[in-house]
Amino acid sequence: MDSKRDGSRGNGNVSKKLWLALGPAVAVVAYTSVAEATTYTVTLTGGPAALGKGCSLTQALQAANTNQSVNNLNGKGGCAAGSRSGTDTIVLTNGALYSLYGSPLNVRANTSTIGGKLIIRSNSSTGTPAILRGHDYGYPSSNGPNEGTCPYPAAIFSAGTDFTLKDVDFQADGPTFTGICQYSGTITLDNVEVGDPGDVWVFARGGLFSVPNTGTEWRTVNILNSEFAFNFSPLTGGGVALYGGLTTNITNSYFYYNETNEDGGGVSWRAEGNSVLNVTDTWFEGNFAHFSNGGGLNINPLSTTATANLTRVNMQVNGAEYTGGGIFIGNLVSANSVDIIDSDILNNSSWLSNAEGQFNTDFAYDAIECKQFTWVNNMNMAPWNQRSPPLKGDGTCQFQQF
Repeated sequence: MDSKRDGSRGNGNVSKKLWLALGPAVAVVAYTSVAEATTYTVTLTGGPAALGKGCSLTQALQAANTNQSVNNLNGKGGCAAGSRSGTDTIVLTNGALYSLYGSPLNVRANTSTIGGKLIIRSNSSTGTPAILRGHDYGYPSSNGPNEGTCPYPAAIFSAGTDFTLKDVDFQADGPTFTGICQYSGTITLDNVEVGDPGDVWVFARGGLFSVPNTGTEWRTVNILNSEFAFNFSPLTGGGVALYGGLTTNITNSYFYYNETNEDGGGVSWRAEGNSVLNVTDTWFEGNFAHFSNGGGLNINPLSTTATANLTRVNMQVNGAEYTGGGIFIGNLVSANSVDIIDSDILNNSSWLSNAEGQFNTDFAYDAIECKQFTWVNNMNMAPWNQRSPPLKGDGTCQFQQF
């Protein structure tokens, strides 16, 4: 069965998954070096492998991180050294379940001698993807984030200059840890399902948390062709939480039924400085903010110079107990700093007031520029109906009650 993830406008279908039960894994690894880069094909689904007997997921990551061979015996077996200048790739077997692999996956920051670009992916973008099921192994024992940076342990810690997770289903086997804590560098999720559409193997401390390690690292987060399903966070951002200075690009993705206790059921953007949030061809559905705001999306930067662009976004049936059932706009967002272009903001709700369903009523009007035939409904009440049109912009937006 092909795995298709389509968050494009007008398509609300949840991907169907084929879950496979696997027999005992064989500790086999093949690695090749091309143009100063190493590819590790890892079929040992647990780990670590015995000395000289193979290369597990964590051992392949160690070799790629340190650019030194790992676990070989008299020059045989184990994992080859990674590359500082090339792109190392760790390949997982389609349909295989990788779990209980022994330690957190720690993608280390680059130095003059270690690190380099890294990809972890299934061996094919079609068919049933590999399942990477994280476990709470705590924090890295060394070379990890500063104490207090990541609020919870994570399945993956990422500080790499350029790290990509691609063509995998990324899940949790327990409720005590985050999916990914990125604290430096660039991370790209491409065709990744974070959580579980069956609402079982989900992250209960947020899907992805991006925060600077020292307060100064500028980071980049790219989320492409991906899904965040049924995750929860007691802090901000049930699906994704974004802090500090960063550029964020979310494209052709789908956030559904993620929840939070502290703003931003789907995504929470608490950026600083000249941060930019670009969300394109992406669907938010059924996300919820308990005791807080922004059921679908929380746009609440800690800076007056941060900007957000929402293009062909479908924001439907999200909710919040307080305000901004669809989108919450914070008080520091400058006038005309949030462009909403060719999008649908429909049938979101607030337990506090019907008027707060699509946006919060206090700061949204000044901040938003509504453009290119965006549709917004349930704006026929105060204070929205006291302005004509209810949102300013290029004059093409449609406001309907249905």
